[in-house]
Amino acid sequence: MSVLAARDLSVSYGKIRAVKSVSFAVERGEVVALLGSNGAGKSTLLRAVAGSVAPEAGQVLLGGRDITGWPAHRVARAGITLVPEGRGLLARMTVWENLLMGQYARGADDAHALEAAMDRFPVLRQRRRQIASTLSGGEQQMLAIARALVGRPEVLMLDEPSLGLAPRLVSAIFDVVAGLKREGVTIVLVEQNARKALAVADRAYILETGRVVLEGPAAELAAGEAVQRAYLGGAPA
Repeated sequence: MSVLAARDLSVSYGKIRAVKSVSFAVERGEVVALLGSNGAGKSTLLRAVAGSVAPEAGQVLLGGRDITGWPAHRVARAGITLVPEGRGLLARMTVWENLLMGQYARGADDAHALEAAMDRFPVLRQRRRQIASTLSGGEQQMLAIARALVGRPEVLMLDEPSLGLAPRLVSAIFDVVAGLKREGVTIVLVEQNARKALAVADRAYILETGRVVLEGPAAELAAGEAVQRAYLGGAPA
């Protein structure tokens, strides 16, 4: 049984249907990438799974349990944590307070998880009393991921984690994702950098105008001519 599955999920904003009968599944310990151009419906799909927007049709299943339409706080308590595009930090709170709020959102109280988060991102230990808004962009992204991890989620969803970061920091963030994969963390990754996403993912779904148009093992998609031309900047060698 998949740890997370969407079945024929549709989402509209007024008369605009942003997600059109999309299905995908994630097995425990997998990294699954959702790829596509701007406006393809990727972020809306994550928000529907996380309970931030209500789907108009379809189902969201967590471990086989129907959580469709649950409010975001209940979805978080159930075990799905979304790191949104823009990070969603509590800007006027300290690094430490943001981490504590990550546990509160999950209904957790785990000192070991807090220590593990700071071990993973040593800069956060150094900055633990610093206001979140004063961190650099890369440090803020690390804090956003750490805040999600302290609740020990069943599924971690990352929406554009490399957006707006310098190339060196993009590589650092993908190193983090690769490390989480080695540890068996289940991840759904929305990312504009298709090359790096496919390199770290096990499987991928490619969306266009709200529909899944391709899916399969990430390595096979990365080697395919259609994906090369549309997303990777050229034909395969």
